[in-house]
Amino acid sequence: MSKLHKLILSACGATLIAVAPMAVQAAQTAQLAAETQSAVPGYTEITPQEARKMMEVGNVTILDVRRHDEFVTGHVKGAVNIPHTRILDMTPGSVLSAVPDTNATVLVYCGTGKRAGFAGRKLAELGYKNVYNFLGTKQWPYELVK
Repeated sequence: MSKLHKLILSACGATLIAVAPMAVQAAQTAQLAAETQSAVPGYTEITPQEARKMMEVGNVTILDVRRHDEFVTGHVKGAVNIPHTRILDMTPGSVLSAVPDTNATVLVYCGTGKRAGFAGRKLAELGYKNVYNFLGTKQWPYELVK
């Protein structure tokens, strides 16, 4: 856990040390974020540029894990739309019909990378071995299609 800020008060020979409540909250938030970002075998975060190179080589499945109404406003060419909530609801032993081979290379993205992170880690936990989160449409410097 990160360092906490302490408030030290001293009067008449007595010293009181109190931990600032905001520092406790910040430390708890940092710990939760670290746990959320913990390494999951088979899951990797990459840059949009790295993803683009992988797409150019081919043999990848691109998953847009945003809602359908977001997908239709513009998505990466060739992407399949599977909302992240559908992936998060998958049970052990499940596979996506769009990606039946758990050894396939799967590139996931959303709007900012957060939902893609949740979905990507879940896919890795379900046994997908090559899942790459390339963040979201906000970071994607290339053309989106409708």
